[in-house]
Amino acid sequence: LRGVKDDDVSIDLVLTQNPDVVNYMKTSPNESDFNYDPKRAYQNLSDLFVPFLLTDYRPNTTIPLITPAWISNSANLVRSGNNGLFNLNNVDIVFTKDKSKWSRCVVVETSSPNYYDRNALNAATEGGALNFELRKHVSVGKEDANNDGLPDGDGDGLGMGWFPGYAIDVETGKRLNIFFGENSSYDDNSLAANYLPESVGLGRDMMWKPSSQFGLTQRSAFSWQTYCYAGGQHYIYVTSQEYDACATLRTQFAQSSPFAKLPAFKAITWAAMPMLAAGTKMLSYKEGLIPNDATVKLRVNNPYQVATASGKNGGHPTYKFEIKSKAAQTLDAVGIDNQLDMMNVVPNPYYARSDYEINQFQTTVKITNLPAKATVTIYSMDGKYIRDFKRDEVPEVNPVETNQGIRTKQMLPDLQWDLKNHKGIPVASGAYLIHVEAPGLGERTLKLMVINREFDPSRL
Repeated sequence: LRGVKDDDVSIDLVLTQNPDVVNYMKTSPNESDFNYDPKRAYQNLSDLFVPFLLTDYRPNTTIPLITPAWISNSANLVRSGNNGLFNLNNVDIVFTKDKSKWSRCVVVETSSPNYYDRNALNAATEGGALNFELRKHVSVGKEDANNDGLPDGDGDGLGMGWFPGYAIDVETGKRLNIFFGENSSYDDNSLAANYLPESVGLGRDMMWKPSSQFGLTQRSAFSWQTYCYAGGQHYIYVTSQEYDACATLRTQFAQSSPFAKLPAFKAITWAAMPMLAAGTKMLSYKEGLIPNDATVKLRVNNPYQVATASGKNGGHPTYKFEIKSKAAQTLDAVGIDNQLDMMNVVPNPYYARSDYEINQFQTTVKITNLPAKATVTIYSMDGKYIRDFKRDEVPEVNPVETNQGIRTKQMLPDLQWDLKNHKGIPVASGAYLIHVEAPGLGERTLKLMVINREFDPSRL
């Protein structure tokens, strides 16, 4: 899969000899939309997808460009209020042959007035559909029971089909409406001789099945836009609407008034002009179209947002926790025996430093999971007394005082030893015994290995 990139010089000059045919984003210096993307960050974000709001919508008969935009003077209303780029969503677009994951969607007409309003081209659309109207073709399902290579009609009126994949808003986790279009002008008999074999019939089959053919094989009798076949112009559109099988979009696009259509166009966030890479082809409709599953990830910087600024907690997530049958209980005989088994000394061995130290002047180990009340005595391996700690962390209720913030003191589960003896002198490298005596619980002895670091004169 590849895209028709805006301002693709290789296409413009080599194939069309016209530098403006593949210029569907007017964001270059001195162009009309330059201020929307002055650094051209959005134009260069992807070779495939671009912000729909930046696609050129202006009808132009002098330079008949190709564009995925709604070609209408009314389209400038889509940008009213703000530039709309703040509403761009972070999405994953997944292409898959697994039909159970396909998205029910509208299929729109991508032919432009430059095709059907020029009598010399004789390139009418199916049923006379205008740009961005629903395709005037019977709606189709996912199956090809007739084995004719075309999807079967499903009796659901006109203009509905299936996109071979789905879109997910990665910030909200919601599935989104995604749809596509095709240019039915390219099924006109007057143009049939210009199709490569892989492009025949793609203009009116209601399948998302672009080809790798960019230009028609003959161009002398046609305008530049007619020449720019672009895989059949099977444009893709991603929206900000939560997935409803495009029921909302179907109703909105069916409106005759441009103003009534605006909510549908304002919901479109991303657009693509896809083609296949040269030498590749898609599968049959029965096989699921997509030869290998693929995911396109679109990411832009977004501030933290909430779904609504009103309601409980200002629209921010609210969580409620309930803890049942977890109250503290008196230790039984087994619990008393196991209480001392949880004690430990870390790190062990102490090898020159520990993660508890914040500078080169410190030496620290911790004796962890200690009972609230205990006597900790440290000895050398030959039984010489090194140091002791009289630990008493039994919670006590403090005297009631006015505006007292804390009524009980917090129990610390461990104590720190700075590897010094009772005289404040650092101990030597070697093994040490740590004896813990806890009233009512018993006694336990831990062993610690200490390896001091080399003398550091900077500590002087």
